[in-house]
Amino acid sequence: MAEYRISAKEYYGSWSSCESGFDFHGNVEKCKKPMQGLIERYSLSGKDVFSVGAGLAFEEFWFMDAGCRLTLNDNGEDFPEVPERLEASGQRECGVSSNVDKEPLSTIRWIIEDLGQWLKQHPGAEFDLIYASGFAPDELRREKIQSEFLEVRTDDEAYHYITWPKGTDPYHEMLVGTFDKLREGGLVIFQHYRGGVYVKENPHYLKDIE
Repeated sequence: MAEYRISAKEYYGSWSSCESGFDFHGNVEKCKKPMQGLIERYSLSGKDVFSVGAGLAFEEFWFMDAGCRLTLNDNGEDFPEVPERLEASGQRECGVSSNVDKEPLSTIRWIIEDLGQWLKQHPGAEFDLIYASGFAPDELRREKIQSEFLEVRTDDEAYHYITWPKGTDPYHEMLVGTFDKLREGGLVIFQHYRGGVYVKENPHYLKDIE
């Protein structure tokens, strides 16, 4: 795959109002209030951010707006317009770069590659924030685990609405792999859109996360 450098102004300014079936700028605006609230709550302004499964990077605009340095990752399969745009306008990197956190604040580092492969190639990369908002492999895995468990759970577990098999790893191995990229005192934020676990009926799920 490939890595690119592109100015934040060029990347975000290059999208038309409606592209890829999305109202691009409308979606950026819809993210404004919750993202600014998140940034304020956890004092994220000016941080080095690594966003995995970034897609079109609607939400990440507000990290950039708050003075964060952005490193974005996606495999490019769901939104091929992103690598096409980067190939046309970005600066493509040759080989493996180790200096991942010293880019100018106005530059986005875009990584179009399988996350697991990139993690193996960059053992020294470090960030203040690991951010994942709807990382599809993790969402689908969690949903599948619960769906399969429903077929084998006991009558007592069904009676108590237990959907999560106790002792199961709560996150996809690729997300767990990002933990090594976190600086001392850094933060991990995972947001989910499907396959959720109801913790009231599954308190052991929180123990699995711990």
